[in-house]
Amino acid sequence: MSDQPSEPRFPVYIDTRRVFEAESSCSGEIALERLPRLREYLANEQATIRANLQFRIGDYGDKEISGQVSATLQVPCQRCLDPVDLDIEDTVSLALVQNDEQAAKLRPELDPWLCAEIKLQLAELVEEQILLSMPIVCKHSADECQQQMNYTGAASDAEPVTPERNSNPFAVLEALKKSD
Repeated sequence: MSDQPSEPRFPVYIDTRRVFEAESSCSGEIALERLPRLREYLANEQATIRANLQFRIGDYGDKEISGQVSATLQVPCQRCLDPVDLDIEDTVSLALVQNDEQAAKLRPELDPWLCAEIKLQLAELVEEQILLSMPIVCKHSADECQQQMNYTGAASDAEPVTPERNSNPFAVLEALKKSD
């Protein structure tokens, strides 16, 4: 047996009728199987996703969700397609709303999270935060990609290729027009 205490499982959902009034919190690791949209972006199944969320009724009566999410994962490099290590950390600052009208009335420091049901699916919330925090383009540094692809660049003694300035790209069309 391990001497380390086992970490409580991250809940699948919370009851929105109770969790905010009780000012509850939850933290833990989320299984990758519960994050299907994120899995589509990964290079492999080796990922660690953690979240620490607090729930409370804010000063203005909003149902606020605050905390942090983090992920350590590997995604394909957009240049060489080999895995790139990616560490993501993001701060959560959301308010639970039931419709777009409530979302429009939120303070600017809160982002809306639309949930009209009693059960709030936490994995969806964490997954969305991670996806929004990912860089648009994931890639190694240029040197790393060149090493991975065994690319050494153009030979230094080769003559540079310069385009002919007098060539007309429409010359073929002009010849066809004249032949009619």
